[in-house]
Amino acid sequence: MTDGEDPMQLLAQGRTEEAVLACERRLDAQPDDLAALNVVALAALRRGRFERALSLLERGAAIA
Repeated sequence: MTDGEDPMQLLAQGRTEEAVLACERRLDAQPDDLAALNVVALAALRRGRFERALSLLERGAAIA
């Protein structure tokens, strides 16, 4: 994932919404992007959305 700012960096800076939006755009174009899935899953965990995080992680595991 190279477009714009690095979503992992955004997440580390507490810019969760920006990171998620960047990754969701990436996933629209490339649904199997493991890095984008990982960032969205991490953001879901930080927000306490555990079922969403698990779903994303399972999706990533199925791809890998």
